[in-house]
Amino acid sequence: MRIGDRVRRMPTMFEAKTGGNLRGAPAPQPGTVTYIHPRGRFYVVRFDCGFCEAYPLKEVDQDGEA
Repeated sequence: MRIGDRVRRMPTMFEAKTGGNLRGAPAPQPGTVTYIHPRGRFYVVRFDCGFCEAYPLKEVDQDGEA
């Protein structure tokens, strides 16, 4: 993952509105990675609608999957 990559993530505000039940919740929203912690602890996504949210970076296993 690099700064400038386009991603689709579910903002946590959507989870809060549905009580954690994602049935009927909106689809993941498009955004751009704007920051990656120097030690790889988290990254920040700026969504196309204008707000930002941080997400933890997951370790990648030997198969290349998170």
